[in-house]
Amino acid sequence: MSIPDQFLRRFSHSVPAPPLLVLAGLAAVLVPGVPRVEVTPDIVSLVVMPPLLYAAGQELPLRDLREV
Repeated sequence: MSIPDQFLRRFSHSVPAPPLLVLAGLAAVLVPGVPRVEVTPDIVSLVVMPPLLYAAGQELPLRDLREV
């Protein structure tokens, strides 16, 4: 079990995941020697957006969808 996984399991009950992920990203940026990762818009469009859209669709009430 990795350190971020332990951290998220410990604090996920009291703090939502997005702020914890932002803090983990900031911590990774500040660690010396970590290689820089560049993400192209294509990667975001193909890898990041579909799961976010799927999760948002799961939470959307059917009544709200019919009103659109």
